[in-house]
Amino acid sequence: MKKTVLKAIREVRAAAAGAAVRVSPGFGAVVPSKVVFWNHWGLGYGCNPKYVCESLRQRNPGALDLVWLVAKADPCIPPDVRQVPIGGVQAARELASARVWVGNARIRRHVPKKSGQFYVQTWHGGVGPKHIEADAAHLPPAYAWGAKRDGAECDLLIANNDLYERVMHASFFYDGPVLRCGMPRNKVLLDYGKALRSRVREAIGVDADVNICLWAPTFRDGGGAPASLPTPEKLLSALQHRFGGTFVLVTRLHPNDVAGGMQRLGEGVVNASWYPDVQELLAATDVLVTDYSSIAEDFALTGRPGYLFVPDAALYEQSRGFYYPLDVRPYPAAFTEGELLSLVRTTADEEFAVRREEFFRLVGLEEDGKGDEVVAQIVEEVVGIGR
Repeated sequence: MKKTVLKAIREVRAAAAGAAVRVSPGFGAVVPSKVVFWNHWGLGYGCNPKYVCESLRQRNPGALDLVWLVAKADPCIPPDVRQVPIGGVQAARELASARVWVGNARIRRHVPKKSGQFYVQTWHGGVGPKHIEADAAHLPPAYAWGAKRDGAECDLLIANNDLYERVMHASFFYDGPVLRCGMPRNKVLLDYGKALRSRVREAIGVDADVNICLWAPTFRDGGGAPASLPTPEKLLSALQHRFGGTFVLVTRLHPNDVAGGMQRLGEGVVNASWYPDVQELLAATDVLVTDYSSIAEDFALTGRPGYLFVPDAALYEQSRGFYYPLDVRPYPAAFTEGELLSLVRTTADEEFAVRREEFFRLVGLEEDGKGDEVVAQIVEEVVGIGR
């Protein structure tokens, strides 16, 4: 563990041991065994916080008070993890009294972090092409204000590649340590079995003998709509011609678009936007189609084929900006539906392998699928339990 991380942990533990730990009026003192998690803005059990929580549950059964902030009750959350509505008084109480916070996005809150509390920000984009935070071309002023406040309170960020380690230091409104480790959520992409694949398919209503093509676009700044869904019939026909078998098109909208009610789906398309864990969806996916989302870089870890559908690339680059050009990403890019269909029919398996390895070298990716254990160990160090 890096010296800067150990130093941050020691400082928090020293503050927690002191008699002058500040207490928010009406919210009580910090509870040493309490850890609060959130996924985006109250989404269900998913992304990096889920896998950190799961690791803590397995390593320390019954030893921690684990709290998940939710917009609505989620049946996927284990019974030993308390669900609390996000944004309310009870959520404020939990945040104010937890020893550790673990999130993957800026949280809209009015509870300042106190001396003796430790905030691990795992973020939700591991190595995506689009500019984030201070690098984004048009960051809304209200968001920027909250991001600066949130970044100043973070104690630890993580990164699994050289590029994002630099981004976190330079653009996240943060000047603390960045720990190099795997992204906790990628554990399921490197270590999954038939049982998970079957469970996901049953949940979204896809038969076991049908191949899944997942269409998962990111959001557009200012509330604009993502690129139109490729014509399902044409895309499915091309996929079946190239890979054989029967395919179904499954859509996963970005959380920003789901909240806005953008459900423009074609007939026969399965809407899996509600499914809380996108990494599990990726584990059950046979072919991915996306645009500028970092989901492509995650999916590349599986070694399976994928394509980028980016008809608005010039506009998106102007409005958002890229860390690296589209042509170095692990999957080939199409700017029209015709180009997409052609790529599906003609891209060889060897090209996917070459693109993937070259991209991993370009960004300095280091991913072992054990980031959940690394972050869980840090949480244990902070609260003073475990091994």
